[in-house]
Amino acid sequence: MTIKLTYQQAVALKEVFDKVIIPEVPYDMAESPLKDIMTSVYKKLRARLEAKKKDGYSISLTDIEGKAYYLYFQNRHLGTGWTYEENLITQQINLLDKTYA
Repeated sequence: MTIKLTYQQAVALKEVFDKVIIPEVPYDMAESPLKDIMTSVYKKLRARLEAKKKDGYSISLTDIEGKAYYLYFQNRHLGTGWTYEENLITQQINLLDKTYA
């Protein structure tokens, strides 16, 4: 599964990872592997942004990464101030739902 991103979307998504996902401590053992997989998604996103490629900022997710991304964001609300990011993630979740549901 490929998550297609513009530069602005990639930067916004990286901000979500930097401020919300990466600092978050898993609340139980079941959440820990999900956080580990999301960290690997973050590394792909960060590498894509650092490469500054002109062919776009999309990232390819393995099936497990796609499913983890879906599970992580499916029932999470980021809070106030994250409207753009939540709309972006909702669009991605809808595409993942079509792929894996």
